[in-house]
Amino acid sequence: MSGRIFQDLRRLIELRKQQPALANSEMDVMSTGNDHVFGYVRHHLGQRLVALANFTEREQVILANEVRLYGLGYTFTDLVSDQAINLAQDLRLEPYQFVWLVAN
Repeated sequence: MSGRIFQDLRRLIELRKQQPALANSEMDVMSTGNDHVFGYVRHHLGQRLVALANFTEREQVILANEVRLYGLGYTFTDLVSDQAINLAQDLRLEPYQFVWLVAN
């Protein structure tokens, strides 16, 4: 188990290093419309990255309009899971899940 955690942390560190928006860039805290989900947008040279984190032990929902209000469109890739995310529907975050979304 500890080996898996170490590998996951190592992967996140590498992902962070590859994203200019996560290093020395402007950050805007965003309203997620959900008191249990923290969100922010980072900007760097035209790239935007949306980070959302569920800080509870229950699934949380973020209305798609809350993210789209930031002019970020409908389709994203979650860098953490490498999954395509379509915000035509609301976004569900599992307990303690976080996502780093970049627009496609």
